[in-house]
Amino acid sequence: MSREYVEERIRAALKATKGHPLKAQQRIIAEVAQDHRLLLGLTQGHLTGIVALWVNRILSRPQRDAADAPPPAAPKSLDMAPETFGKEILQALQGKATPQFGQESYAARPGHKQASQAHINAIKSMARRVNKDGDKH
Repeated sequence: MSREYVEERIRAALKATKGHPLKAQQRIIAEVAQDHRLLLGLTQGHLTGIVALWVNRILSRPQRDAADAPPPAAPKSLDMAPETFGKEILQALQGKATPQFGQESYAARPGHKQASQAHINAIKSMARRVNKDGDKH
């Protein structure tokens, strides 16, 4: 019964708006505020999802009373001279090797860092073992 009622109300809205879909939608939304049966018919198939969304939304928020809530933090002031503000950002934008958004895979590879002495020693040690054993893996 509710499906037929919804279809009847939508046909009436389309007729009243001479087939204009946007105006018919606006008319139906205005009617929903007064017609509970129309609202239920429109949302019946989606009611489980709507309720689940709201339950999860409430569960994900921290539970606090309004009186117990701490006041919002005051914005921190910037402790830097106006002429140095944003200098790092500008330098990054001017860099030749800075990748453009969406083009990261085509950007030049960053330079290699110098290997530490411990890393060099470890590689030489492994190379000596391979040479002593005659293993060519």
